[in-house]
Amino acid sequence: MIKLGLSMILIAALIFLGMNFNLPANVYSFTKPPEVQEQQEVMQTLILPKTHETEVEGENTIIAEVTAYNPISNQTDDTPFINAMGLKVQKGDIANNCLPFGTKVEIDNKIYIIRDRMNPRYNCKHFDIFMWDYQEAKNFGRQIKNIKIYEKNY
Repeated sequence: MIKLGLSMILIAALIFLGMNFNLPANVYSFTKPPEVQEQQEVMQTLILPKTHETEVEGENTIIAEVTAYNPISNQTDDTPFINAMGLKVQKGDIANNCLPFGTKVEIDNKIYIIRDRMNPRYNCKHFDIFMWDYQEAKNFGRQIKNIKIYEKNY
């Protein structure tokens, strides 16, 4: 009698789990996490926003928040002199979480190249310019800027 009772409980549990244990389709795949896919989709809409965008022969302009950072461990990960592409940091590097590596952006008539990423809490409309000088980065602060995004040359 006990064996029959345990078997029925086990069968009921399996049926319950089978009916109510719905995993997302990508749980067993090696696709990008949903938040990364969502950020990339959002960035595609941000590149061409209807309210802040102007097109000029191959370039798009968005309004975004821009900050500056230094190669200091409390501002980066545990490898402050290596960017997310695995290269040594250099003047002209800029971080953004959505645009592909190698994408060129223009801010205040200066060209920067996306070679780094930011903390995941920052969305697609945040850019972080690499600067060697701590005081220069601190003085730069947090600014709202027009950013021209140029298509990456593959």
